[in-house]
Amino acid sequence: MPKRSNKYAGYQPLDPTGIDAYLGLIRPLDISDHITRFAMLCSVLSGVIVAIWELIQGLSGYDILTQGIGAGLGFLFSFVIAQELDPDRKYGGIIGGVLTFIASLFLGQGNVLAMLWLLFLLRMLNRTSGDRHRIGDNVIIIGTALWLGINGFWLYLMATGAAYALESQLSEGYSRSLYLSGLSLAGAAAVARYIPIIAEHDLSLIYLGIICIAFILFLPEIRLALETKFKGYKDGRRINGRRLQAAQGAFILIMFSMPFLQGDSQALALLPSSMAAIGCGAYLLFCALQKKTK
Repeated sequence: MPKRSNKYAGYQPLDPTGIDAYLGLIRPLDISDHITRFAMLCSVLSGVIVAIWELIQGLSGYDILTQGIGAGLGFLFSFVIAQELDPDRKYGGIIGGVLTFIASLFLGQGNVLAMLWLLFLLRMLNRTSGDRHRIGDNVIIIGTALWLGINGFWLYLMATGAAYALESQLSEGYSRSLYLSGLSLAGAAAVARYIPIIAEHDLSLIYLGIICIAFILFLPEIRLALETKFKGYKDGRRINGRRLQAAQGAFILIMFSMPFLQGDSQALALLPSSMAAIGCGAYLLFCALQKKTK
């Protein structure tokens, strides 16, 4: 007689590839959701428009291709990072993506590797995937941080070590995160010893303004994190509001510390995430005003 399934175990999507054993933080885009489909369409259009813009400017074919792909990925990363910061309201990601697209025309494009690192770091803390970080996730997080550190930006390794240490102390935290924290900090020490550190400290007024606006608009999100109704992709359980708050707090620290300590280069690298924070805060403010007027 076959064993009966536990109806209280929650929804667990079928994984015929077995990839879940190695990547716990993977959360695919929900194509059935109309907002997500619209975001993907806007991402493609952003790339096409920027490619046409660069063609008019007279750039070569390779530069046009890289700029177009970078603009499309910038919109998409801004959208998905906004979903990690405020998983209950998706329109904030659309606003953030539009702002990222506008910024790419006049300021430049963010660093795709930095965005990938930040995305997985936030998912490790808030667990919107419904699972803990596994070996593949750790390779992505530490590997991208190490690559950025080798290129002179050692703060990514420091932030990675701090995030792993924080994760180990949260509800249902993974005790081995402390070992990963030590590994990240050891990498930071090695990079600081043998790799020239980029010591750019000048922060332009425009980037300072963007960061301050993002901070002011995003702060109310931390209060509402405890009221989240979002459910993890794999387990179908409501995510822990404290973990979401921890992810938001870590995001604010990263958004401030990187540009202030390493200047305009990191403000530009993290620009899509700053725009995501502005988008989340702006849409939350819109919802609050709309509710107040009713």
